[in-house]
Amino acid sequence: MSSLALHVAELLAAAPDICYVTDHYLGYTAVLVRLSRVTPDVLRDLLGVAHKFVTADTARRSPSRHRRKPV
Repeated sequence: MSSLALHVAELLAAAPDICYVTDHYLGYTAVLVRLSRVTPDVLRDLLGVAHKFVTADTARRSPSRHRRKPV
């Protein structure tokens, strides 16, 4: 199990009233959040983890994909 998948499992176990998944998201490293129940601090932490995950994936890609073509 990846560290992110473990983190998702921990979130679901620790805060089932805030974090949940539907059948559609089973098997993905994703978690849904009840915005009406989450505190700003917890939401900030969740978004920070998500941002690190997404930017780490982008950093692994070839930088030449994002380079401008010469004019």
